[in-house]
Amino acid sequence: MKLAICEDNPVHYNMIHTLLKKYLKDSFEVTHFTSGDEFLRVVEGEGCPYSIVLTDIDLGSDDFDVEVQVGSHRSGPAGTNDCDCNRTLLL
Repeated sequence: MKLAICEDNPVHYNMIHTLLKKYLKDSFEVTHFTSGDEFLRVVEGEGCPYSIVLTDIDLGSDDFDVEVQVGSHRSGPAGTNDCDCNRTLLL
């Protein structure tokens, strides 16, 4: 399974990543994004391959913050609505 961590603070990211490795072992492939814009570029270009997305609420991108909070981000390849990012946890 794939898991995305959207966190711009390196200390927080390292804490989250360490806990995941300790408790989930190698059951997830983790991808780190340092901004909401970076995450959205990947998801909008390729669709969402992540089973779980852990995200900081404030990543410095108003668009990303609003989309996550209202759960409206459903963008897949070529502007379709085929996103499988249905498990988003706000940190």
